Amino acid sequence: MENIDILDKSNKKQFLKYFDKTFFKGILAILIYYFIFNNFSSIVSIILGNYFKNISSDSPSYYYLNALHNFIVYSILLIALLLIYHKTFKNDYTRIKNSEATFSTIIYLILIMLAVNVFSNLIYQAIIKNVSFKQSENQTAINAITSYPIGYLIFAPITVFVAPIVEELIFRKSFFNVFKNKYVALIISVIVFGTMHVTTTYPLLRETYNQVQSFFYMLAFGIPYYASGLMFGIAYIKSDKNIIIPIAMHMANNYLATIMSTIIFYSIIF
Repeated sequence: MENIDILDKSNKKQFLKYFDKTFFKGILAILIYYFIFNNFSSIVSIILGNYFKNISSDSPSYYYLNALHNFIVYSILLIALLLIYHKTFKNDYTRIKNSEATFSTIIYLILIMLAVNVFSNLIYQAIIKNVSFKQSENQTAINAITSYPIGYLIFAPITVFVAPIVEELIFRKSFFNVFKNKYVALIISVIVFGTMHVTTTYPLLRETYNQVQSFFYMLAFGIPYYASGLMFGIAYIKSDKNIIIPIAMHMANNYLATIMSTIIFYSIIF
């Protein structure tokens, strides 16, 4: 009987190691993220579509509608995720606040991230040089929305502030909660994070290329996203899983990307 009790205790300890409350929080957050993006998002589209009927896809109102759609979806996601992770978020913020070296560490990581982004963009541009379009559908849609003043005012705060919090709580906090091995979590989070941003590019590629070529080029478009996801994941691990660090990096990355896309757009016009 003693051996059985010891075995039971060992099994219980092993179970709790992998299936603790953080695991279930991670699963819940991922499921909510999936549901809101794939189901609730469609409902929002239908509702907004009823109020903006007969809108041309090249009119400003169409992009205002898209900006509003993203604002609603990401706002709901942010609220839901903060309800799950509010204690963790608060604890991580306290750790940041009490650390004297944090600000310099974030700046250092952002500079490294920028260097990695430049390098990854050069690689992906070299691979897709023969492709008829040079940006992923995701980035093209963002550029189109932010090219209109109202669209920019609605969408920029989501891109710079809300999306980084939402995506880091999912792809770093939740994925690392579900997959206890940090290297497995890092690889899976990088793959899912990067691919999610370029899947809408695949149908456009299929109009010209076969399945294998389209898939290869889609992955090439994802290189900057994979590189960013890798940097966010490494920063998360190195900061003892403090989610504030990758969120700050993600915000800086999106802010610079938004500024650059706006400058490029208006320089073309004027």
